[in-house]
Amino acid sequence: MTYKKEFIENVRNSSDIVEIISDYVELKQSGQNLIGRCPFHNDKTPSFTITPEKQMFYCFGCKVGGNVYNFIMEIENLSFPEAVEYLADKAGIPLPQSSFDSTEIARQRKIRNIIYEIQKDAANYFYCNLIKKESGKHVLDYLFSRGLSYKIIKKFGLGYSAPNWDATKKHLLIKGYNEKMIELAGLIIKGKHNNYYDRFRSHTICYRK
Repeated sequence: MTYKKEFIENVRNSSDIVEIISDYVELKQSGQNLIGRCPFHNDKTPSFTITPEKQMFYCFGCKVGGNVYNFIMEIENLSFPEAVEYLADKAGIPLPQSSFDSTEIARQRKIRNIIYEIQKDAANYFYCNLIKKESGKHVLDYLFSRGLSYKIIKKFGLGYSAPNWDATKKHLLIKGYNEKMIELAGLIIKGKHNNYYDRFRSHTICYRK
């Protein structure tokens, strides 16, 4: 789906980059710019900069930069048309009726929401495997030996996937999801005989929200 240049510019001009990014990054004033820790890499010192006058951002650490569309595409893992729709919705700008199929967009949005919920439930499952299950104790001990605390483990969404072939799949099926959606979420793989098995087994998992 495509949108006219005028509509794209209208949405961009109505989406203040500082307001949008402040939902994801804690910002501090630095002269005429704002700085913060980059959300795209493990940024120990603030290397993420916003120039409000130009409505642009740039990270001196990972070299990611651009306008508000580039940021939303990167942080939300969206295509360009999806980023336009996302920002238009936040700005309260209706989409041109001739440029999209509202039924299809609603369907795609529903799928994305389900995938997000599946990945969130899987992340909680992996976290519990690491913290509470005997099968994850050796991994937890290793992380502690590397200087990681419970606080850091929780902050970065670390977890552990069991060595079983279908433990994650069974857990998510019990939660009410179907195999097709779990596959779309990237957590299971279809085998040669059309049977599904876990993509991650005996892995340390880092869930990025």
